[in-house]
Amino acid sequence: RLFCATPQSLPQYDGSYKKIVTGHGIDRTFWPKRENKTTEPHKLLMVHRLARSKRAGLCIAALTKLPTFFTLDIYGQEVEPDYVAELKALVIKLGLSERVRFLGSAPVKDLPAIYTSHSLILNMASETIDKTMLEAMTCGCYPVTTARNAAAIGIAAAPTEDTPDAIAAFIQSAINKAPLSADQMDQIVQERHSLTHI
Repeated sequence: RLFCATPQSLPQYDGSYKKIVTGHGIDRTFWPKRENKTTEPHKLLMVHRLARSKRAGLCIAALTKLPTFFTLDIYGQEVEPDYVAELKALVIKLGLSERVRFLGSAPVKDLPAIYTSHSLILNMASETIDKTMLEAMTCGCYPVTTARNAAAIGIAAAPTEDTPDAIAAFIQSAINKAPLSADQMDQIVQERHSLTHI
């Protein structure tokens, strides 16, 4: 049997009895509900492997559509160095060197403080739910992701298209008031994505 997070995972096994969709199973003893303490809502966040499949370039490009006081903190292991080089070149090309920070890998023990100091986490990976979005939700940090990923998580609001313009427009609409409260986000993780649920 092959266990996976979403129906979109392991597409080569679609229709096979071997594929079992379980979800991620967030450990609520390590990820209890935490208060979001951000004082800089315009400081955006990304946390995932730096790989081409994550489509980080979309989020970087979206920054050009936002006022200059918006910044982006990017955490993640550089698993595809050639792609990371492309991203860093894109940042320079778009004139975003003062607004985008590549902060490398962060140990799991540091993630709660990172999530609670940001109000929005960006993740435009196609056809998957990165567990970092679910972890962030327990810290009151709303995921800005694709419409299909949002539906799989159980949140209703997402950018209308996978384009820099649509991502930026959604960020502008959600920056002062997220589509869901911290309590609602935490409840979704507990009821749909926790170890006890699985």
